[in-house]
This record gives sequence, structure tokens and C-alpha cells, in this order.
Amino acid sequence: MLMTMLIGHISAWGETETITFVQTSTTAGTLTANEGFNYTFSNTYTNNKEQITSGNSMTLTITGFKAGDKITGITLQLHNNKSSGNGTVTATFGGTQIGTMTVTGLGNSYQTKSLTISNNELTQNGDLVILISCSENSVYCNRFEITYEPGSSSAVATPTFTPAAGEVDKRTVVTFNCTTDGVTFHYT
Repeated sequence: MLMTMLIGHISAWGETETITFVQTSTTAGTLTANEGFNYTFSNTYTNNKEQITSGNSMTLTITGFKAGDKITGITLQLHNNKSSGNGTVTATFGGTQIGTMTVTGLGNSYQTKSLTISNNELTQNGDLVILISCSENSVYCNRFEITYEPGSSSAVATPTFTPAAGEVDKRTVVTFNCTTDGVTFHYT
């Protein structure tokens, strides 16, 4: 006979998740994220998917964040023209600015640059908007990476087990079910 019992704690808090976006055109890209996230992307300079010229901008909006989610990092792959290029990156989360940085003097090779983040926890469902504006030719960006911690509203529902805890025959199949999408069960 085999005894089944549920022991432990189920939680989604404190775990860091990653979202990446890689451009494929001036209006689209590949978003790698958990289920429930979507994006809109645009580059007002339409001749090159990665280039932003003076007076133009690139905007990535990621939807699907929930109240309590906390942005822990934003990194971008950026470079300027060989001799010049200036711009600004601004990030807002749920309508509140959470980071900004100047893009200048990076040279002609892509570099990973991180925004300093503050005011980074949502109090209601909201979007992350990353805007890159160019003031002098040219700024280039080809990749965005966002790390976040799911908040309490992302908590995992209590799972059910069949059969219920108790004594069962060793050939008994035990099933786990949970109403929260994307849950992974770890058991010993």
C-alpha cells in the first residue's frame, strides 16, 4: 500500500520571470513570454527594422501584467552610428515612469545596456511601454529583455488531487489538477 499526502506550500511570489522581444520588421518581432502576455511594436523610421533616425522613435508595449507584478530589470541591445547618434530610452509601467537613460557614444557595435528601475510595482493591471527616441542620427536597437516578479495576484490556485489523501494501493494512478494556467507540479 502507498500513503498519499499533500505537504508543502504553493506560491508564485519571488520567482523571476523573463520576457524577450527580438525585432523581425519595423512593426513586428518575436515575443518570448509566459502565456497571457502580448505586444505591439512600431518604429516610425521604416527603412531599417533596427535603426531610429533623428526625430523618429521605436515603441514596444507589453500587455498582460497584473497588479502586484514588479519589474526588476530592463536591458536592451543598442548602438549608435560609428561617429554620432543620440537618443533617450524611457520606460513606463502602468502609466508611471520607472526608468530612463541616454543613448550616446556607444559606437557601431551592439552593447547590452540596462535601465535603472524605480517605482516598479503595479497597483493595478497595466502595460509596460519602452520608448526609444532619437535626437541625432542614428540609434539602433534589436533586442529587449524584461525581468519581473509576479505579484500576489499571480498566486497559484489550490490544486486538487484524485484520489484524496489517504491510503491507496501502489498501482493507483494519482492525478493533480489546478485551475491556474501554466502551473508545473514538483513532487517527491
